[in-house]
Amino acid sequence: MPTNLISLAMQYLTPDLISRIASGFGIDRGVAEKFAAAAVPALLGGFAKVAATPEGARKLYDTVTKQPPGMLDSIAGAIGGSSQKTLEENGLNIVSSLFGGSMTQTLASTISRFAGVSPGASSSMLGLLAPLVTGMLAKQATAGNLDATGLSQLLGSQKANIQAALPSGFGELLRGSGLLGDIAGQPAKAATAATASMPPMQTSRGTTATSSQMNWAYWAIPLAVVLAAGWWMLGHRTRPPTTEQARTESQDVAPDTTASIPADNLTARAAQALTALRAVPGGTEVANETASAMDTLSASLKGITDQATAQTALPKIQDALTKFDKVNGMAAQLPTGGRSALATLVTASMPTINKQLDKVLAIPGVAPILQKPIDALRSDFESMAKAPA
Repeated sequence: MPTNLISLAMQYLTPDLISRIASGFGIDRGVAEKFAAAAVPALLGGFAKVAATPEGARKLYDTVTKQPPGMLDSIAGAIGGSSQKTLEENGLNIVSSLFGGSMTQTLASTISRFAGVSPGASSSMLGLLAPLVTGMLAKQATAGNLDATGLSQLLGSQKANIQAALPSGFGELLRGSGLLGDIAGQPAKAATAATASMPPMQTSRGTTATSSQMNWAYWAIPLAVVLAAGWWMLGHRTRPPTTEQARTESQDVAPDTTASIPADNLTARAAQALTALRAVPGGTEVANETASAMDTLSASLKGITDQATAQTALPKIQDALTKFDKVNGMAAQLPTGGRSALATLVTASMPTINKQLDKVLAIPGVAPILQKPIDALRSDFESMAKAPA
């Protein structure tokens, strides 16, 4: 039977180990499972990309084969003890040395938002799981008498298994980061076979983004007008005809359609920027994902009236954050004209978005619950609003 590294790694994540991790970080067991289900395939996918070059393969092989004997057996005993911090730091150093510090931070941040844990806990948990994955690879290298090339080939054979194991929507978030190379962008081949061998703890977010006809112009129009006129209809009005889209998507740079529009006419600027965004290669997908993210955010904010409804809305707001992370990753792949159009779109929409967010935070008791995710949302908006140099 072909080796499935995902399945082998997950076998070490026993119910007892998951419970220890959850207890050690003060989180729900289900959250710990969700974190592990994202982190393990992401780490293996990143290792596979590193090993795709001769230099990277040698570096990974050296890292893996230097793992202390009995590493896998010592992880469970370290959790909650005096050696846990050292294990976490060593694990993060391993990941940073292979992925780079910036990419490691991106991975930890993305899993943090996906699983719903704090950034600090996410980094620590990532550091804790990294030795588990490298320890498993060390055992495989020893058992198969593999050299650097053999380990690289073994990881290269795992692409379908890794892609199938990535929780729904999580691989798409990482696609723009470049961490997984082409793994996150592959169609789900061998998904049934790969997931059949996964332990029961494997979870799926089940939040695959769907294309929405709604668009950012919603946020540039007073809320009452939008509810009366219908965001969906506006989305169709600003979408270019199919024949026009086919013609303009061959261009690399979108025309500056907002130059003649007064700066204070935010609605028109947002609508025109959306049209310009759709006119570049990949822009239509970014526009649709942006609309989906805004749809999720709008739905979550609309029902907040007190602490209880804020707590209920929190998972949806975190889901919106995940979607905006995906948009940020996709935007990096756009040509300059597309990124400029997205920046104009966000800039024109932010005044109304911020007003709505401020209104929600002003509700008594809501700020302690939603301040952090709303701050993260605003950070995403600011990032998207920056025009390319």
